[in-house]
Amino acid sequence: MALIRIDNQIVDENFVVGEGEKLSLNIVTLESGKPCKISAVLENNASFAVAFADFGSWTGEVVIDVYLNGENANFDFHCASYCSVNENKRFEVNAFHKGRAGKSLVSCYGIAADHGVIRFEGASKIEKESIGSSTRQEAKAILFDRYSQGFCSPVLKIEENEIEASHAASVGRVNDDHLFYLTSRGLTKEEAKKLIVLGYLKPIVNYVDDESIKEAIVKRIEERV
Repeated sequence: MALIRIDNQIVDENFVVGEGEKLSLNIVTLESGKPCKISAVLENNASFAVAFADFGSWTGEVVIDVYLNGENANFDFHCASYCSVNENKRFEVNAFHKGRAGKSLVSCYGIAADHGVIRFEGASKIEKESIGSSTRQEAKAILFDRYSQGFCSPVLKIEENEIEASHAASVGRVNDDHLFYLTSRGLTKEEAKKLIVLGYLKPIVNYVDDESIKEAIVKRIEERV
């Protein structure tokens, strides 16, 4: 089953993904957004995939808690966010492994510009006896000016030995070498920035199910830069 939530359709939600079921959730902000809390419980062989394409203008926090209670449960989360003009956005994504052989991936990419603040936080917890589980948390934020801020704080909490767990995080300024290369090829600085943003954030459309919404996302990215 596939669900789509756009702008004012975004609300607090609780899901139970039953044995062998697959649920895909696309959350998209094009004009505005708002804080929300989402939780999901995954049973045996259940799959929950979330894509958050955030290009609306808003301030607040999103909290997502996913409980991999069953064996072979799978959780994928992909986020791309653009934050500017004094916006302050926080994304917290937590994966709680309780069953055996569960897999979780949390991947967040963001850009902050014009006094924007973006935060990627969250934890993956693998509890005792969750043998064979694997988890990966990755977060990256690019700052387009010295007035913007980015924070990436992935956390691993491991109580079992027979597992795989990793995380990666980085915060940094836009690469001056990339800007120089693009402007040396005839692009203006603004055109170069737009190209970098598209290359960095556009891949989120690969996780969106609806073709018309994919087009709307790309158009909105171009408008915001």
